[in-house]
Amino acid sequence: MPSAPDFTDTEIHQIRELLTRYYGRDVEIQLSRNHSILGANSPGSSINAASYHTVFWHENDVNFLILKSDLLEYRPRFFSNPHDQHNTGVETYNDLAKCVDAILTVQADHVNSPNNEH
Repeated sequence: MPSAPDFTDTEIHQIRELLTRYYGRDVEIQLSRNHSILGANSPGSSINAASYHTVFWHENDVNFLILKSDLLEYRPRFFSNPHDQHNTGVETYNDLAKCVDAILTVQADHVNSPNNEH
């Protein structure tokens, strides 16, 4: 199973700064590997089973993941339970700051949506 590159110290620092700015306080992040099959939900896209380095944080009963799938390729996900995962509507980002901003914005919109069953 192929492995994507690890997050750099600079990328981790950038994520921490963005989360601190968004939440107004330090947020604990965790680094892990995520064995995933990506591309399965996109018609015409290739399916890649691999081990992805992942940044994870948990806030307000929501889990957030950013998977690093290539040198400058990030895939955001969030979920309250593992069977109900969401993304931003954009499969991959090549700008980490835009990826973090998008996942936070889309999750906030999801919470405030009249169709949300929370």
